[in-house]
Amino acid sequence: MSIAEAALTPLAGQLSESLQSGVIPRQYADWGQRLLHRLQKPVQVVVIGLPGSGKSALIDMLLGQPVLGQCPSAGMTEVVFGQSPRAEIETADGAILQHDGHLADQSAVTDPGLATLRLRQELPDPRLRGMSLTEITVFGAPARQSAIMKQAVAYADILLFCSTEFSAPEQALWSEVPDERKDHSFLVLTMADRRIMRGTLDRAINALDPVAAQEFLGLYPLAAIQGLTAQVGGDAGIDRQLWHSSGGKRLYDDIMHQIDQGRTADLDQAEMLLQQFAPPDRRRPSATDHRTLRPAPTATARSDAAATPAPEQAPAPAHARLDEQDLLAEASAMIRARAADLLQAQDAEPPDLNCIFDGTLATLRQVMRSVEPHAARSDRLRTIHDTAQEGEEVLMLCQLEQDEDAAVDAVTVLLQLRREMSPPA
Repeated sequence: MSIAEAALTPLAGQLSESLQSGVIPRQYADWGQRLLHRLQKPVQVVVIGLPGSGKSALIDMLLGQPVLGQCPSAGMTEVVFGQSPRAEIETADGAILQHDGHLADQSAVTDPGLATLRLRQELPDPRLRGMSLTEITVFGAPARQSAIMKQAVAYADILLFCSTEFSAPEQALWSEVPDERKDHSFLVLTMADRRIMRGTLDRAINALDPVAAQEFLGLYPLAAIQGLTAQVGGDAGIDRQLWHSSGGKRLYDDIMHQIDQGRTADLDQAEMLLQQFAPPDRRRPSATDHRTLRPAPTATARSDAAATPAPEQAPAPAHARLDEQDLLAEASAMIRARAADLLQAQDAEPPDLNCIFDGTLATLRQVMRSVEPHAARSDRLRTIHDTAQEGEEVLMLCQLEQDEDAAVDAVTVLLQLRREMSPPA
């Protein structure tokens, strides 16, 4: 594991040592190896769509600088972390050209007619330690488009489908994507500024909203060029009004939230394995360590909430804070013990799914009952109660699936709630 990977996921080193030493039983080793693989690599964010659908502009907006620009089209363009800006161009005849700087630079490709298979851009952007951005162009006959889509889905952790209209052929292409991938996908309606000028944006949104609600996490109208301009437009820093109105802020924040959720779920499951099987000296020292994992937006691509100091609030009385801490500590300990019991239920042959689902639901409901009488006087307890209530809804959906993956998700919901109870860092 590289230094960058170790810094990104300190828990991965502990999990790797435990797997190599054999302290994790064989029946959990494959699961642990899959978790380790995910912890050791950045989250793969794939931006996909037909030619000319605004994919490069979207990636530039997410990065907050013109990196790809009008560079030649390629089947795949990767943007990854590197110590300095450096581009690599693989041509159709097998040659590999290198360029110091960005692909957007006019000097990156001396021959504008050059046929390129793959482009790779390295950037010293700390966010790229935790995620990579990959542009994939869907082109050719329907059979070829379908094959490209399958490859992209297999490669991606998060999918952003770019389209100016999400036409019937695009919808047919998207229908082939497995449902579990759709749960981590965004429909980006690009070039929304043109629709605004023509007065057709609201009509397009109303037509696509029902489809997007079924097939994606949501529909995101985006004026990517305006979103980029909002971040690089002047010395005064980000133009928050333009950043918001372009649709860039909402999309950026929700992508980062998805990355957080996926990374946290992996960390929680890895922690569960280590707490159950690893010796104390190989366990993670703190349940709050992974809070530093969130890819921090740069000064030009931060949320308004991060840019504006929160208003001061009167501190809660000391006895109220003490009661709250005791209550959450007790609930956290209960969740931890319950998660360990549920892991044993997964060890049964076959796994006792009813025990897992019933146990997780009972634990969530017990948490809600314990915090509900005190939630009115504490914003934090009210948030915990609401989170537990949302988790209850998720678990009821997991029960319908009745498979081992759903059981793992159920336990993960408990561990995520326990993380919410941890003292603020």
